[in-house]
Amino acid sequence: MAKKTHITKLSLGGLKGIYILAGLLGFLGAIIALPIFFVHSLGSVFISMGGVVFSFIGLIILLICLNDERKANRKRDKR
Repeated sequence: MAKKTHITKLSLGGLKGIYILAGLLGFLGAIIALPIFFVHSLGSVFISMGGVVFSFIGLIILLICLNDERKANRKRDKR
């Protein structure tokens, strides 16, 4: 039983790292796409929208992971 929980914690940590990277990349993409947005209107709209969407998804998933960790810590403290 203890080994299973350890594996899930590791995979959650790995996923969190991937989502943080995705969020940062999306945020950077949005920042890079903003100057281009003023030069080319149509092509960069999709790029900037993609960047914004990725950053929001990354932030939401990061918040969910942090919330789950807090709940797990509370349960451990109560025991």
